[in-house]
Amino acid sequence: MMRIQDLAKRVTPVDTLVRRPPWLYNRLRAEIAETDDMDLSGRKLRQETGLAEVLRAAGNAPYYKERGIHGAINAFPLLDKPTVREHGEAMRPSNMRIAARAVTSGSTGIPLVLWRSPSMVFHEQATIDHLISKAGFDPISARVLLLRADTFKHPDDVEPPFWKHFSPNKAALSTQHLNKRTFPLYADFIREFRPDFLFAYAASFDLLLRFLEDTPHKLRIPLVITSCEAPAHDLRSRASAQLGSVMLDYYGQSERVACAWSIEDGQYWFRPEYGAVEFTPSEFGLEAVGTSLHNTAQFLIRYRTGDIVEIDGDADEERMRRIALGLEPFAGISGRLCEFLTLADGTRIVGLNQIIRDICGVASTQIVQKNFDRVEILIVPTSGFDESTVSTLRQRFANKVPSSVSCEIRTIDKPLRTKAGKMPLFINEMESEQ
Repeated sequence: MMRIQDLAKRVTPVDTLVRRPPWLYNRLRAEIAETDDMDLSGRKLRQETGLAEVLRAAGNAPYYKERGIHGAINAFPLLDKPTVREHGEAMRPSNMRIAARAVTSGSTGIPLVLWRSPSMVFHEQATIDHLISKAGFDPISARVLLLRADTFKHPDDVEPPFWKHFSPNKAALSTQHLNKRTFPLYADFIREFRPDFLFAYAASFDLLLRFLEDTPHKLRIPLVITSCEAPAHDLRSRASAQLGSVMLDYYGQSERVACAWSIEDGQYWFRPEYGAVEFTPSEFGLEAVGTSLHNTAQFLIRYRTGDIVEIDGDADEERMRRIALGLEPFAGISGRLCEFLTLADGTRIVGLNQIIRDICGVASTQIVQKNFDRVEILIVPTSGFDESTVSTLRQRFANKVPSSVSCEIRTIDKPLRTKAGKMPLFINEMESEQ
């Protein structure tokens, strides 16, 4: 399933069959659209109905069954990443044959294996398409350009092209090669390709805009869709000024337990038909807790996302309920940092988790940028650690980062932590010196 899903991102006919199956897609879109017209009681009933089905199925998964956890949502304890890392396979149904596997390091540098059912893949696509429609655009016939973490050209190859066509209406730009010198070529390609949509990591899109603001180039991209990183506070207004863009920011997680969206600064809205959202207090604020209503390949019930929801401190219980059900907005998500290496010429290397994910023999991995041309990878080793672990890391680093940047791999006894006790994947020591 995972190989087919990866192919679907690149080939339009396969995308239609795998992510937008004709026999199901229109029904999903209609059901999602119906939620927009529902009041509090209607949304609450729909969510409770879907949640009851999920909890009933989850009660038969080995992890919950062996612990006697079943019944209403409050009978399930809050679930954190270390528990999923240790017991994630036991949270899967025994009869699930087709599922998409994902490996993510998240913000901790420790790999986490996740599974997504076909129903989750279908619903995720239908949700994104619905939000694109709400922003006033057609998600089906658009010309789509990607500026994410696609790796299709070695970073040492500094000759164009810095892009790749996947189909007549879909192409990707290499984030690793975007800098001040190459930007005019990127601008020419964007102008020639004439994208309707740009899907981008916020840090990469921010860099593109900064180069555009320093040149006489004029570009237009009607819709920019950012995800995976919290956007800078001025990114939307700059996108409008430089590209004439509407900017849709999509908040989600690899765990697929909740999602929210925004097309206006300071206004994010949860999608209650996607996941059931709760809030739990933490020392940093209210943490989002989510339960997927569609992922039948792995039951993450009441999963702590680690993301802080920006809600006024005086919000009462009724308002919190309305926010969770998508009837009132919240200001945004804090605690997600844009993680990228910065090179001397302004290039940003994103997708750092791709270097360290799914590595055998490590308990945790962190990337530390010492200066523009030196990086350290810090490893807390496990019993499976050997020279092949180091070799794999070196090769992945070399495939993603120009050879002008040296990489030293060191083993340490325990991971580095912030004053808040967090263990970041990426640490930029140059920032601490400023």
